[in-house]
Amino acid sequence: MSKFVDKLRRLSKSGSKPIGFRASASERGHPPMLLILATSGAQSAGTKVIVDVGADAVLVLGDNLGAASISELVASMPDIPVGVLAKGMGEEQIDELASAGCDFVVFDVKASAAVIQKEKIGKVIMIEPFLDPVLIRAVNRLEVDAAFISSKADAPFVAIEDLLLCGRLVELLDKPVIVGLTSLMNRAELTGLWEVGVEGVVLPATHSVEALAGVKKMIGDLPRKARSRRVRADVVLPHYAGDVPAQADEEEDT
Repeated sequence: MSKFVDKLRRLSKSGSKPIGFRASASERGHPPMLLILATSGAQSAGTKVIVDVGADAVLVLGDNLGAASISELVASMPDIPVGVLAKGMGEEQIDELASAGCDFVVFDVKASAAVIQKEKIGKVIMIEPFLDPVLIRAVNRLEVDAAFISSKADAPFVAIEDLLLCGRLVELLDKPVIVGLTSLMNRAELTGLWEVGVEGVVLPATHSVEALAGVKKMIGDLPRKARSRRVRADVVLPHYAGDVPAQADEEEDT
């Protein structure tokens, strides 16, 4: 199984423990949210930053990613799952990356349907923020492990709109939701993402070690209590055909 997917599942399990049950020592060791660092190119200078920060996973961006370079990256950080943005990649190329040690792939809805049948690699589907709710719910029937949503490019902060869109996905999906950000966030913004149900954040590895380590610490300081359960039930109002009959106990005029 994908190590990254395993982390997500353990996180979801520990975050949904019923009231009255105490977490085990191993569960208390899990972070309330995962920190994924994005780097452009498999041989990026950001590798040292990723290791020093202690990221929960790495997402490699860029075109023409070869299996050899991914294999080297995996070998340089054996304890950190390495994923690849597989946008535009074919089935054969994804198979080569998986053989090289790639732990998970992130792909959009235009990718080949064959991708979701892969069993030895984690699968994260990218969802457009304003995708029709019917299509978002349909993702629940696909063999994918998580959903990914991006904030607006170069957004200087986490906006209320971001919280609304993330919360919408969380309510519609029964899979973990990950959000990609371009800028660092403060404690209040991070808490807002956690409260709406986000289970992983992706940040560029171009930020300094100190700044990213600060985010890692803020994640560790998040509450360990379970978040509110997702509400999925639809409200069905009673429907009456025709006119509403008059009250039976009304007496007729004599």
